[in-house]
Amino acid sequence: MPQASSTNETAIDSIGLASYIYSLDASATYAYLTFATSFFGKHSLISSIAVAQSLIVADVSSRGRAYVGVLIFYVLGYAVIASAPNVSTIAGGIVLYAVGYTGLQLLTQIIIADITTLAWRGLVDSLVSAPFLVNAFIGSNISSAVIEYIGWRWGYGMFAILVPISLAPLIITLLWAERKAEKLALFDSPKPRTRSVSVSSPSSLKHKSTLARFLRSAEQLNLVGLVLLGFGVSLTLLPLTISQTVNGQWKNGSIIAMLAMGVVLLAVFAVWDLRYATMPVIAPRFVRNRSVVCAACIGFFDFISFYLTYAYLYSFVLVVKPWSLVNATYFIQTQSVALTFFGILTGLSMRFLHRYKYVLVIGLVIRPA
Repeated sequence: MPQASSTNETAIDSIGLASYIYSLDASATYAYLTFATSFFGKHSLISSIAVAQSLIVADVSSRGRAYVGVLIFYVLGYAVIASAPNVSTIAGGIVLYAVGYTGLQLLTQIIIADITTLAWRGLVDSLVSAPFLVNAFIGSNISSAVIEYIGWRWGYGMFAILVPISLAPLIITLLWAERKAEKLALFDSPKPRTRSVSVSSPSSLKHKSTLARFLRSAEQLNLVGLVLLGFGVSLTLLPLTISQTVNGQWKNGSIIAMLAMGVVLLAVFAVWDLRYATMPVIAPRFVRNRSVVCAACIGFFDFISFYLTYAYLYSFVLVVKPWSLVNATYFIQTQSVALTFFGILTGLSMRFLHRYKYVLVIGLVIRPA
């Protein structure tokens, strides 16, 4: 199967390039938000903007088209941020960017799952983050130079140009492979959802096929559930971070309305997911599995501890330490370097030792220290 092997190698090389530009983006743009919010005198809203970007998008019908879709959000988000006239527009751009960035990360994980075996997946997943080992330093120098000489707007704008160029090989490879698979009848074509046996025009059949494909994708994705969950979480958490910045604080009608609507949407999501969803966001068997629940709780509290300490750490260091801009950014990137290095070691241990719970327990012991 020389052609299949060649396609896989091209996909792997393209994923490597995509992973590099992801890490360079994350390493460089982290610093820009601090300066962007400060530029508009709204530095305290950094945590609120971080909450607003908790949206996830995925596609189950076509890897290539899904990449194109989330890439549009990615580029559009950075374009909005780069041209933002106020901090509210920055927040909107961050949300669009988050949809694109999270979607790109998820799709990369899906591609890795497609082309690797389960035994190697943990190691390959960790190797995807390997560029952080060098980009933590390269990105720090880039962000410092951008902030000092051309401004934070160009810092976002440059990645709106670089990311599509870097992802082009991967997208072209995926679209070519999918088109070839369709020609070889390796994909099941969605059947029109109709009982009519009458002869329809080609345009009508095409319309029905497109509609059937969309409905099938929405059903598999549980689009209703994801929308309810995303808006429910956002409307519940946003008042907690912006209540101190509005008139009347907790007595403000908008804050009360957002919090109440968020709680209602979360309740509706629970009912929908448990009773009506064909493919629930949270499968009931996972809720009843103690290992899954414990792992989810560990992740939940780990993320809480991370954002409680990290949201304003860069700003704090810039104020209290007499460090240069690049040295302050080096300091912020130390955690990324450590996470990447030990992530690769963990991937190796998972591959060759097969002792997953021991690795988790050791990590839990080290984390609080």
